[in-house]
Amino acid sequence: MRRITELLVRAADLAEAEGRLLRVMTARLALAIGVILIAAVSGAIGVGLLLAAIYIFVAHHHGPAVGAAVTGVVALGAGGLLAWLGRKMAR
Repeated sequence: MRRITELLVRAADLAEAEGRLLRVMTARLALAIGVILIAAVSGAIGVGLLLAAIYIFVAHHHGPAVGAAVTGVVALGAGGLLAWLGRKMAR
């Protein structure tokens, strides 16, 4: 009977320790996801502002059509590069 009691106490202690670890890891994961989301939004805003700056600069010197074309080429190039890197990382 004593061994069964010890086994049950040890199982309960293990479950409690696992629960504490799960709570800590969940908090860390939530914080990491929050930081990643903030970084993604900041990055998207930065890319948008960079593209706007390229457009304004080129449009000022060569006209709006050329500015739009150059900005589009830069955006497509960046998107293609990111897609290529993502595909390479997925392998």
